[in-house]
Amino acid sequence: MKAKYIRIAAIFEYIFAGIYAVITALFYSVSDNLYWLFLVLMILSLVIGLYSESIKYRLDKENKLNTTDKITLIVLTIFSVISVFGCLFNILTLTSTSESKTVKVVNENYVEKEPKARKWYQKGCFIVAVCAFSAIILSSISGFLFETSGGQVTVTDRTFTKVESDLYNKDQPLNGMSYTVDDPAVSISYTVYKPNNVNDLNPAPAIFVVPGFTRTKATMAQYAVELSKRGSVVFTIDPGSQGGTTHAGYLYDDVTGEYVLDDQGNKIQNGYSSGRSGAGYILQYVYNNVDEFSYIDRDRIGIVGHS
Repeated sequence: MKAKYIRIAAIFEYIFAGIYAVITALFYSVSDNLYWLFLVLMILSLVIGLYSESIKYRLDKENKLNTTDKITLIVLTIFSVISVFGCLFNILTLTSTSESKTVKVVNENYVEKEPKARKWYQKGCFIVAVCAFSAIILSSISGFLFETSGGQVTVTDRTFTKVESDLYNKDQPLNGMSYTVDDPAVSISYTVYKPNNVNDLNPAPAIFVVPGFTRTKATMAQYAVELSKRGSVVFTIDPGSQGGTTHAGYLYDDVTGEYVLDDQGNKIQNGYSSGRSGAGYILQYVYNNVDEFSYIDRDRIGIVGHS
């Protein structure tokens, strides 16, 4: 029964690894940080399952757990709380006293052959590990090729801060409006999709893609991929307090030229939609920064948003 219990525990570990993989993908679309937690849980579940498989292999061969396997199984049981049912069956493995017995019929003329030991690369745990890591690598390569349109588009993650604001936004208003960052703690995260054939001699239109409330630039990737594949330079943006963007700055009174303060004298933070949800800051910066974004056709700039 021990081998049966530990096999079931390993299966549950693989199931939970898949569940955590799905949750990781979901949280990646709405957060730049929390998805790491579920990614770690996914990897941990997979590792526990693989170790459980190796213990089962030795249990099948020796029909009992040695001291090292017992200690390893206790550690695995502690960590397997992340996959509740896996933990339960690991506990059953540790507490079970029944061992599978084999009744042999003696035949004096029969000589039992020793089973040929499998080499390390033939063991199930190694094969499962190779398949799992191969799937991860192939998925990563596929994701890279999809996002870069087969390597034809360069994708770069960037951050707009007070430094960029002072250089290109503060004294260079665009259409009579200026979006400036006056607090070093404020930063806006954005991603640039630039086709490789775009340059100073072959400028391309720029399109700014903005997500809705509680969404991030990662959720707009499919639009950025399709638009950049068709020759446009695309900027996807994390709105204020979403994804990698800190917050949207503070309320500012254009008449008095001062920040609006609350009853305690503190600056009041803007809502997430301030500054066109961050697009105003990045658009003004890109338009004025002719040196770095010389490949932008400044007569063809568009913006699209989704909610």
